[in-house]
Amino acid sequence: MALISTNSLRPSSAPASTSSKTLWIIRHNLQIVLGSILLCMFCGFYMYNHFSTTYTRWTRWANEQNVHHIFANNSTQAAITQLHHASLNITLVEPTSGEQVEATTESTEKHQWEQEQERRQKNLRKQCASLGLQKNITEDWLKKYKGNLGHMLVSDKHQAMYCYVPKVSCTNWKEVFLVMNGVTTKEQVKKYSLRTVHSKTSSAKWRLNRLSTNEILHRLKTYKKFILVRNPFSRSLSTYRDKFEKDTPLSRSFRNGYGNKIHLNYGNHVELAGKKPPAGGYDVTFQEFIKYIGDHKKVKFNGGPTEHWIPMFDLCNPCAVQYDIIGHLETLALDTKNILEQIGGLPYMDLVVGQSPHGTNSSKNKTLSKYFHQLTEEDIEGIRWRYEKDFKIFGYSNERVPID
Repeated sequence: MALISTNSLRPSSAPASTSSKTLWIIRHNLQIVLGSILLCMFCGFYMYNHFSTTYTRWTRWANEQNVHHIFANNSTQAAITQLHHASLNITLVEPTSGEQVEATTESTEKHQWEQEQERRQKNLRKQCASLGLQKNITEDWLKKYKGNLGHMLVSDKHQAMYCYVPKVSCTNWKEVFLVMNGVTTKEQVKKYSLRTVHSKTSSAKWRLNRLSTNEILHRLKTYKKFILVRNPFSRSLSTYRDKFEKDTPLSRSFRNGYGNKIHLNYGNHVELAGKKPPAGGYDVTFQEFIKYIGDHKKVKFNGGPTEHWIPMFDLCNPCAVQYDIIGHLETLALDTKNILEQIGGLPYMDLVVGQSPHGTNSSKNKTLSKYFHQLTEEDIEGIRWRYEKDFKIFGYSNERVPID
């Protein structure tokens, strides 16, 4: 039987002699130290890379906030100039005159406008359906209601139709259609008096109700149709201030034609019965006018000059005419820009936006509050009743009474 040497039982890595054992211990410790150094280096590199990435992300976020702040508080070109002088760790590719930045802004603005239009259209369809007023314009409908289309102006050149509502920038839009239809030039129409603009539009052959049935149906189907509306609260105030409060030949004619009756019937002025009114007509108060507007006995007005306070629904038939664009006076500039862009009329932008010589500033909160403080809850309820369809169909709240 073979004998096994005791040396063969020792671990192969362990040294046999004392000197060899010392060398082994030294080498082993060096390996441990070297491994620790490598581990520390690895950990250090990882932490540096991690914190470097975190710092870069934080810096980028901070720079983005600075950029947003700069563009929010400066014009495009001024913002770009400021960014060039700022110590921001960003790369800004500057287009000539800021076209790229403006294009991005316009793209976002356009998208938001389209979303708002979709919301307005959806609300209109919903309200028309809930009120049982959804209709389609047919030959039979035109036989009965063709005269109701008298507020729609037509431009065959631009394949566009517009329903005008008094006290909703309608004078300016009438000027646009006078120019688009070749009646006058852009330079000349600015010199027209208010009476001239309205008289030329009233006598025009390009009002929709003056066309044949087939011509009407064709245009309703193929032309771009738009309407501009306004909060009924501010529209009623604007009508009052323009037609009864101003001291102009037109307002004096309204005071004599309507104001005297309104003043006597809704102002409890018994002492004035049978007396001759002053030459300029009686001074009608806002409350007297609103009581007249909200009188349930006057279910319908008879047209003519009363178009200034007839509900927008009755003027423009929004549940029958399928309007492509619903503009609001409260967003006039943006709506006008997109309307004119779609009908090829951008050169006429300045005729609408920034041109309001006949305005009454009746949409300002301070002005609204001043006048509506004169009304009782019953008076305000009369406005809600008269313009019920306008509030609902065009998406205005009748609960938000303009009183601070």
